[in-house]
Amino acid sequence: GNDRAPQVRALLPAPGLNGAQARYDALPIVLTLAPQDGAHGYWAQVAEDAAFTRIGQEVRGAGPTLRLDGLADGRHVVRLRVLDADDLPGAVLEHAFLLKTTPIAPLPQTPAQDAVVAAGRVEIQCSGIPDAAGFLLQYGPDADFADGAVRSEQAHTCRFTIDAAEAGVLHWRVATLEATVDGVAERGPFSDVSRFSVVPAPQAPAMALDAGEVIQAHWAAVPDTRFLVQLARDTAFAEVVAETTVSEPRVTFDLGARCRPYFIRLQAINQYDMRSAFSPARRVDPDRAVCDSTGDPVLQQDGRSVRRATL
Repeated sequence: GNDRAPQVRALLPAPGLNGAQARYDALPIVLTLAPQDGAHGYWAQVAEDAAFTRIGQEVRGAGPTLRLDGLADGRHVVRLRVLDADDLPGAVLEHAFLLKTTPIAPLPQTPAQDAVVAAGRVEIQCSGIPDAAGFLLQYGPDADFADGAVRSEQAHTCRFTIDAAEAGVLHWRVATLEATVDGVAERGPFSDVSRFSVVPAPQAPAMALDAGEVIQAHWAAVPDTRFLVQLARDTAFAEVVAETTVSEPRVTFDLGARCRPYFIRLQAINQYDMRSAFSPARRVDPDRAVCDSTGDPVLQQDGRSVRRATL
């Protein structure tokens, strides 16, 4: 008959939500629920308001992964429940989030992906988006932009100069900013992550000179580095009379007798073709040539200069 007492059954507890985010940049949104004993299905309802007066979407699934699609940009609330064997929904988990798929992200331009740059000031550029309120750059050592290490800057144009003093790999991404009604700039989705390596800038080593009739210079060796050495008649190096690039940390110039001083300098070039500043110009004094009134060496018949006797 109908005299059986109604069966009282405990509702399944609210589901756990793994990796939920307060903001999503793209659709579909994939919600991963923690698997639960006794669950025969999972149910999601999405609304634009916490009171759930405007339900925009309902999704049911057998597995603990639910996909939300076709939502408009804006704030949403999702209610998640587990369904038991009789399709009875359990307790509710609510999760509020912002969906913002616009404005589109700029395209990263320089440094190129996996470029190697010298430590110091690094210029980052991306393609601008017309009518943008500005651009947001995030950069840091980790590709996942962990909160502690990530730094961010805003600019009106898609060009940033950062101080990358430490050697290592830097990851960066950019987003477009748009002005909202209340005047706060809100960002769109980030670009794909770009990265570049920072290496120490090359430094020109100090030069030692031994200048007789043959000019000899040497300096400390630097691994994976070659050296451009220039010899000139003036400190501005407007008139370079000899120039050579060497791998060894020494160079010889045999110019014969000299009546006027020369100047010598060097530049270090590392394996990435980065160049140091030139070393300060060193003066190479005339050797013991006999010089005529015009300041040129007096030559013997065999073409060699007349030597001044040593006292």
